[in-house]
Amino acid sequence: QYSIAEQMDRLLYCENPPLKQPLLISMRNDMPPITDENFEDILGSIIEQEVQMYEMTIPLPKHKVTLEKDSSFIPSLNLKIDGAQTQDEFRSTTFWDTSSVLVFDDLLSDDLRRRLLDVTLGREESAEDNTWDDITKGPNPERWVRGGLIDIPDEDEGKQIPPEEQPCWGLTDEAIEDLCFHHHDAIEEFEAILTDLFPQFVVTRLP
Repeated sequence: QYSIAEQMDRLLYCENPPLKQPLLISMRNDMPPITDENFEDILGSIIEQEVQMYEMTIPLPKHKVTLEKDSSFIPSLNLKIDGAQTQDEFRSTTFWDTSSVLVFDDLLSDDLRRRLLDVTLGREESAEDNTWDDITKGPNPERWVRGGLIDIPDEDEGKQIPPEEQPCWGLTDEAIEDLCFHHHDAIEEFEAILTDLFPQFVVTRLP
């Protein structure tokens, strides 16, 4: 135990640069000796066991999706942005890292796009009162809250900005729970498109 605590203190307080990535600790009696050759395989096995134990990757159900154009599954643009030299967290080396942006044309039909918007806004097709006008009235206060999304860094990090002065709007807690935990046909249809779009991957919701 002392040895583990000593290594943890070194990783958390003595490393330069300090540790910023999540730390996974696994204690097993049958662990083989770790070498440079088997390090990645053992680490991958540990992570896979944790993922399975806590049900962090429950695959979305697959449904056959029919799109208007077969070419919709082919990206029209593949962009690399924000390139920078990045420090490898596990080795004393750096590598060139970028973010990727894929653009797909006609992946969503106009009908599905409308229904996804209705789900986000909390509008039901069967409801009579779907008359809230965001353009003239602003965000519906029953669905949106100012300060619910913060994606602009504060100029003064020590200054607390009151919610009514926050620059961004976000969904209320109730709206987020509705989207995440209630069934919506439009969301299920979009999820099916994603599973067909990336058949080589396990497509799952965030745990």
